[in-house]
Amino acid sequence: MKNIQSKIRTLLLIIAITAILPLFTNAQHFHPEQFDVDHNIHTGDAGMLSLVADKYLMELNETNLLTVRINWVNPGDDSEIPQQYDYRFADDARAPWKITKWEILEGGGTLTEGPDHYYASYSSPSTMPAKKYATIAVTLMPQDPTKPKVQLLQTIYFADNDNVFYYNCPGYGVNKEKYVITGNGGGLVSPNSISSTQKAMQAGNAAQRAQLEALQKKLEEVNKTAKQTGEEKNMDIDLMTSNIKAIYTKTEDQDFTTIQLQGKVVAMENGQPSTKKRDYFITLTFPGQAPGTYKIKSKDIISASVSVYESPLMKVCGCAYDPSRDPKGAPECSGGIITITKYDNKIGGYIEGTVLANIEGAIGQQVIFGDLDGKFKVKLAKN
Repeated sequence: MKNIQSKIRTLLLIIAITAILPLFTNAQHFHPEQFDVDHNIHTGDAGMLSLVADKYLMELNETNLLTVRINWVNPGDDSEIPQQYDYRFADDARAPWKITKWEILEGGGTLTEGPDHYYASYSSPSTMPAKKYATIAVTLMPQDPTKPKVQLLQTIYFADNDNVFYYNCPGYGVNKEKYVITGNGGGLVSPNSISSTQKAMQAGNAAQRAQLEALQKKLEEVNKTAKQTGEEKNMDIDLMTSNIKAIYTKTEDQDFTTIQLQGKVVAMENGQPSTKKRDYFITLTFPGQAPGTYKIKSKDIISASVSVYESPLMKVCGCAYDPSRDPKGAPECSGGIITITKYDNKIGGYIEGTVLANIEGAIGQQVIFGDLDGKFKVKLAKN
């Protein structure tokens, strides 16, 4: 009952609201001095080679970094923890194997090799391949003819979600997190809450059942009134209460669209599947109701922000700026681009696009930075 009453209060509150990387960088495991020191201790024959990807699950039209790695162990000490390094030598002539060829065996996409072939950038295809994965191979030829040729393989699996974001902000403890956000449908009553109410009515006594029935009727009346009020105000109440929505607002001074996405699931962290839960909120704003490219830091109405809640703090990272209003007060974030590829300006119409932005937050007086990269497909809730 408390849950139902809480939902009623939430709805009434909502009704009252009228507006609401470059890849080719030094990989983190590349320490050539220590690499060469260890190579003097552990020969190439005592190592295990592998092909490592930053991400093993990719969206379509996404980029990834693949690196050859080696784990060296001391064959005489089974208890030693293997040390992993990027397979890069300060002196190429001392490498047991030379990387000679990168290739895509199946699945499509494109590969771009880095300097000296040590790593490669992989871009996934724009359409889903039949098997929903790609196989990448790299060939290493021995410099000693007594050693065998080595071919390393890596499988990359593909997904195609409507709302996907990558957020990285180490200062806030966010390490290359991937958010896949699905809509909850909005509205006051979800199927789960209806089912739980019905179970409660069956389990309760006559007085409790009567009270729940009365609350259900009241909830239905509020829901009906809310939808009628929403129609009068040119809004869809179900979409307004959804975790994924776009809201158009027009005032005497300006008109703008706000995209709001809310989620709880962290799909990946540092390229690996994650079971982490956290509340996060992504907000994008841009002027008008039309497709186009909108540059953050050109007008303060063009903005991107991410908020993550970790009790008791809301950690906010964002970027917005209008140089004509405050030419000396520019934030340190680099800004970025919001691209709108589709805008169907009717209630329930889809707005689609992408965002790529450098944003900033703060810990005390210290400015910290984050990066947001993603794509979205949301419905217009208010016009």
